[in-house]
Amino acid sequence: MAELKKGYFYQFVSGIIMVLFICNIGLLQEHLSNSPLEVHGLESNFTTKEYQNKCSRLSIFDENYGQPRDIFVEERDGRILAYIAETYGGMAIFDVTDPANPLFLSQIGYFSAEVIYVHENIAYVGEFDILHIFNVFIPEQPEEIGFYRNDYNVMEGFVARGDLLFVVTYHGLIVLDITNPHEPQEISTSFYSETLSHCLLLSGNYLFIAGALYLRIFDVSDPSNIYQRYNTKLTNGSLSKMSLHENVLMLFGGQYSNTGYLSPVILLNITDIDTPEEIGLYYEEGVTILDGVVKEDILYVLTAYNGLRLFNYTEPDNLQLLANYSLDGWYQRAFFNPERMYLISRSFGIEILTYGQTINELATLGHLWQGGKTFELAVNGTTAYLANGWNGLSIVDITNLTEPKKISSIKSFTKYYDSVAVSGKYAYLFNLNTKSLDIYDVSEPTNPIVVFENSTQEYSYRNEESKIIVKENLTYVLFTDFAKSGLGSKLKIINVTNPESPQKINETILGKYVRDFSVEEGRLFLVGIKGLQIFTITPSGSLISKANFTAETDRFGGIAVAGKHAFIADNSYGLRIVDISVLTNPVEIGKYETTAGWGITVNNKTVYLKDYKNGLLILDVSSPIRPKKVGRYCYVVNEENYQDGYYGSNIMEVRVERNAIFLAMGWEGMIILEKTYSGLTVAARNTLIITEMIGGTIIVMIVLIGIYQEKKKVKTKNLGTNGIES
Repeated sequence: MAELKKGYFYQFVSGIIMVLFICNIGLLQEHLSNSPLEVHGLESNFTTKEYQNKCSRLSIFDENYGQPRDIFVEERDGRILAYIAETYGGMAIFDVTDPANPLFLSQIGYFSAEVIYVHENIAYVGEFDILHIFNVFIPEQPEEIGFYRNDYNVMEGFVARGDLLFVVTYHGLIVLDITNPHEPQEISTSFYSETLSHCLLLSGNYLFIAGALYLRIFDVSDPSNIYQRYNTKLTNGSLSKMSLHENVLMLFGGQYSNTGYLSPVILLNITDIDTPEEIGLYYEEGVTILDGVVKEDILYVLTAYNGLRLFNYTEPDNLQLLANYSLDGWYQRAFFNPERMYLISRSFGIEILTYGQTINELATLGHLWQGGKTFELAVNGTTAYLANGWNGLSIVDITNLTEPKKISSIKSFTKYYDSVAVSGKYAYLFNLNTKSLDIYDVSEPTNPIVVFENSTQEYSYRNEESKIIVKENLTYVLFTDFAKSGLGSKLKIINVTNPESPQKINETILGKYVRDFSVEEGRLFLVGIKGLQIFTITPSGSLISKANFTAETDRFGGIAVAGKHAFIADNSYGLRIVDISVLTNPVEIGKYETTAGWGITVNNKTVYLKDYKNGLLILDVSSPIRPKKVGRYCYVVNEENYQDGYYGSNIMEVRVERNAIFLAMGWEGMIILEKTYSGLTVAARNTLIITEMIGGTIIVMIVLIGIYQEKKKVKTKNLGTNGIES
């Protein structure tokens, strides 16, 4: 009897072991799913800040070098090199020896560069009040070697002579000894608070500084004792650039303003440096003049929006307009060398032109395509399609998620894509430049073929956005104009049964402002400043209002619909979950408070919330009443955004495909994530769990075998010789 009780005891112990084993598996999963992994860049000299929880970055695809702001060009070792200061992109270097085929060499830094200058294989790049110093002896491998800061004194331009670097700032002049570029030393500073400086020019021992309505001339023969030779207030212009031709100083006007500031060309005879004499003046009402240069008795003047002006310069005191050369871009700065003009456009990157005596002789030689910003992406199988603004469409092979590779692209002066959708063998993109739909046959991703486009241009100034949804043979396009004088939002429904000849079914003005929409089974869901609006869509494309859901904020920024639930990103709250099973009576059933939800994607009972301050939040909504945060990811490359706590400002769109998370990251291109637990990938986590399960199972089996053998012994002892239990 005692032996029998012992057997029952073993059974009890094995049951306890099994329960503990099951609990252990649960605890293991809970531990792994809630342990964050933080990865930070260096605290000194900001690089990037990355936070990962239940996410692991597989790769970054980034061909966006930022928006061009300034350019310096030099000829070195038989090559012509262009150094470009990029907003959000630091410095990019190109080989433009063949302007029709510029070659990208390198990019360094993720700061907002504004001005750039290169001297003796050292590049000086200005970011607000910070000077970054790079060794560019090997253009393919630039290296940051030095750093200088003058707090709150914005750097506007540089010029060097020998071991001296002259830095013009908003409020004065700084002279640096750059004998050791690793540690530049201040020699002298000159500050003046009454006016703003914008540009400088060095000629011999004289330094010319111009800005808002004034010109100053300094004698810099002794850098430790710089003194002012001339100072005058000008009657016109907030000057942005200067050029010197023989004894004539040319001042170019800066931003035109209808409040009284003109944007002129001013010509000064500086034969007597102490008494410059104005000999010429030219301006146009409403035209912003940026820069200019004289080449063979022709004065070429670049304007911001009105192309090039060509003047007869044989008589500087009597400028005669010869011709206008039309350019399509929104220009900011230029670099002129004896052979070519390099024009910086916010629209098209860098445009390279030849000089010419007549309009017919002027010619565009080539372009540097960058400044693209990945606004949205679509994933179809092993291919990703990126809408890159002025950088057009990029098609990327993602067969290997850790090594995405661009296989083709579409770029044009007339294409500014901020939204993309793919259905079947066609890619649909909305062109903000033409306010129309472009359609490509992408059955062969390496060779996309346009099947429909509209070439009528209506230039965009980036206060607009769009989104595309394709359902069967219908394409829905939401277009929003955020300008105060704009029409607000409108929805186009287009029949694309024949992609070569799409037919508009209906167009509805929605008012101000719709930020996102979803189409599910003939139902239209809109979110914006009017809350959530629900419509049914008739076969003719008309909208029939069904309901309107509002909250205390009414600042909804994104929506995703799954089944009977609408998941809403609230700009002022976070996540709201609305039951839409009764279309005419939407009811909020759950919510999750963060700071500023502004976009959303839902996949397999998981919400991916773009939060302006917290980055990408991953929420389990298997119980819509009680959403639970299970992960987070942010990747910040802008120091100001990091310090201000805006960790999600660069996340433009989220897609979930192939058990991976695809992020359109603006200037950072595309980032691909894999779900992880405590820094482990899904595969590693599953291996760990399976290993423990196998180990636990073996232990349980050993215990059970022991129990079986013990019970067998007991039974044998209790049997008589005739086999009958006693």
